[in-house]
Amino acid sequence: MTQLTTPARNALRATLAAILVAGAALSANAQPMGSGHVEEALTVMHQRFESADSNHDGRISREDARDRMPFVYRNFDAIDTAHKGYVTMAQIEAYAARQGMSRRGGMR
Repeated sequence: MTQLTTPARNALRATLAAILVAGAALSANAQPMGSGHVEEALTVMHQRFESADSNHDGRISREDARDRMPFVYRNFDAIDTAHKGYVTMAQIEAYAARQGMSRRGGMR
């Protein structure tokens, strides 16, 4: 994985946690997002990726993402910036970090 600065990593964690909460990855009775919940959200995101990556080549297609990673499916074109027809976990993380920074005013 690409090394991220601490602010970028924190933005990534917050964004991934928000994505998972919005996608009902955590229970409806989830408590406020503490660091343990953020780590849990990241773990769930990685598990979903592994599940979607049925041939274990480290990348998923739009179709692979459809049922297992709806956020990725909805944002596939923005994540697949090279237009290769697949995305990697590193690309998903980078996109989520950009989205988090953009929401905080760090990127326009």
